[in-house]
Amino acid sequence: MEEECPLHSALEASKKAVIQGSMDSLMDFRLLLDGNQELLLKLRVLTINWVHKGFQDFFRKLDGYFVLLSGKKNTAIQDVD
Repeated sequence: MEEECPLHSALEASKKAVIQGSMDSLMDFRLLLDGNQELLLKLRVLTINWVHKGFQDFFRKLDGYFVLLSGKKNTAIQDVD
């Protein structure tokens, strides 16, 4: 079968390599976090801050679009990208 479908064999081998590499990376990351609770807490705080900032930026731009669509002028709005 491998002689008939070399592309299929290459795809399967690549898929296995990606899955195994991903599992190895996740295991290394888990071992790192299990041994260091302080790092885990810092990552948690950073993630919360990134998400919070992302929501703030999103809603600020959304507000700007709505004001722009309404035709009102608002000098407090930053440029809408």
